[in-house]
This record gives sequence, structure tokens and C-alpha cells, in this order.
Amino acid sequence: HITLESALQEIQKLRQQNQQLLQEAESRRYQQKSEETELAAKNTQLESDARDMLQQFEEFEREKEDEVKEFQDEIAQLNAKLSEKDIAMKRYKGEVERERENLLQAMTDESSELQGRVEKLEKDKETLQQDLAKALARLDVLTAGKAAS
Repeated sequence: HITLESALQEIQKLRQQNQQLLQEAESRRYQQKSEETELAAKNTQLESDARDMLQQFEEFEREKEDEVKEFQDEIAQLNAKLSEKDIAMKRYKGEVERERENLLQAMTDESSELQGRVEKLEKDKETLQQDLAKALARLDVLTAGKAAS
């Protein structure tokens, strides 16, 4: 037999338990909402960070592409200069080679001319020696004829 007072106490106890359960449920809902809000904020922050990183990567990639383009342009300019220098060097080499050939030909011609002069001088020398020998022989004949007379 349950008494009225014990039933009221039981009801009071159940109401307190119910109130406590409601508060715990409310606390859990608040905590869950807080966690969801925190997770949403973290998710938003991660998305923002990911967009920033992607933007930085794209900017980095553009900078590197620009650098590559600059290097390629510089290489093209250097290759053009190298080609110009190569052409100039070949032209200079050709001029030097022609000058060398001309100088060699001039030296050959001069050597031939000098050789001809030397040969002529040797002939002239022989002729003069023969003339001298004849003149000395005549002189000897004349001097011997005068001494005999």
C-alpha cells in the first residue's frame, strides 16, 4: 500500500529526475550545437585555407612560368648573339685566310723576282769577270809589248 505522501514523494522524485534529464538533454543539445558550430567554423577555415593555398600555388606557378619565359627569351637572345658572333668569326677567319693567301702569293712573287735578279746579277758578274779577264789579258799584252820595244 502506497501512501499518498510516499506517492507524492515518488512523483516529486520523478519530476526532479525528469527535470535533471531535461537539463542534461538541453546541455547535450547545446554542446552538440556548439561542437557543430565549431566544426562548421573549422570546416570554413579549412576551406578558406585550401583556397588561399590554391591561390598561392597558382601565383607561384605563374611566377615560375614567367621566370621560365624570361630564361627562354634570354637563351634565345644569347643564341642569336652567338650566331652573330659565329658568322662574324667565320667572316673574319675568311678574311684572314684570304689575307694570308695574298701575303703568301706576294712573298712567292717577290721571292721569284728576287731570284731572277740574283740570277741576272750572277750573269752580269760572270760577264764583268770575263770582261775584266779580257781587259787584264790585253793589259798584259800591251805591257809586254811595250817592255819588248
